[in-house]
Amino acid sequence: MSPSRRVTCSLTVQALPTLTGPVNANSVMAKTRMRWKMMRSIALLAPVLALALAACGGGNKGSEDAEEEEAATDVETEDGEEEDADDDADPGDAPDDPVGDPPSDPPPADVADDEPVSDTLRFTNIRCLPDVGGGDDVVAGQNVSCRFGVQGATGRRVTLSCEDDSGTAVDCSSSSTTQIQPFGSNPLPVFNGWFGMGNTSSLGGTTVVTIWVADDTVGQARHRFEANVIADDGTNGPPTIEVDCGGDTDGSVSVTAGARLDCTLYILDPDPDDVSWDYTQTSGATPVTPPSPYGGTGRAPYDVTWRWQSDSSESGTFVYTFSADDGTASTVTYDLTVDVS
Repeated sequence: MSPSRRVTCSLTVQALPTLTGPVNANSVMAKTRMRWKMMRSIALLAPVLALALAACGGGNKGSEDAEEEEAATDVETEDGEEEDADDDADPGDAPDDPVGDPPSDPPPADVADDEPVSDTLRFTNIRCLPDVGGGDDVVAGQNVSCRFGVQGATGRRVTLSCEDDSGTAVDCSSSSTTQIQPFGSNPLPVFNGWFGMGNTSSLGGTTVVTIWVADDTVGQARHRFEANVIADDGTNGPPTIEVDCGGDTDGSVSVTAGARLDCTLYILDPDPDDVSWDYTQTSGATPVTPPSPYGGTGRAPYDVTWRWQSDSSESGTFVYTFSADDGTASTVTYDLTVDVS
């Protein structure tokens, strides 16, 4: 854009001399003649001064008008160069707002423009009891319980189902001994997914394969569940307890007074046994609200969510001892230390 051009004018007018000092005829006549000469000079210069002042005012006005015209017709581009707005603008249409460069990788056609490309439909956080993914076998007669999540584009809905290796549908409904939940159509993301397999007593010596299918009507995600089922040799082994409090699995956890503590108890047994569990408080003050549930029984392996809503007035160390018993082997225990501050 052209620099501004302005003209600055100044006019200095010297005041007429005044009569000072002693007054006499000669001085009065001399000063009168001087004032008369100056007044005549001013009269002669008046038209010239008027023209000069008009030229100064007109120059400034002309510069301002020129700048306004230039600002109206010139548009500065992002890289600092100037281009004429009238050259590219479509007459009668307002120019579009400037936009950045298009993405180097446009989103796939099956993903809406307002959805992140990273919202890929997938199974997440899969944990099974027994840990078949980690190489554990399933003893004939044991139940299998898996927890998982399903991630995908928020706002879509997903339906879960089962298939075999050939793609043939497998019954995983509420009426089957093999189930995948939640049933029906559910909004993404899903955090409470569950797969269960019971009635394995007759499956010793086989490998069970079930394909989990998640379908959001736009795409599908699959997970291959595979379990090696072995025969029960009749040997009884003791149950075990694992406790996970939000990632703390070493038997010690800290919580702020007034906050809720959520822990998952994993009740495990190497045999197809029914295992009961409970807990007792072995150290610390009596809590305002005791944790719950207090105990239960189920076919191992299974998991339980155990919660404690602490009170804002509570502080100190609390020790809870969990016990598990399969009715045959010795009872096993697990100590959980909770520091409240």
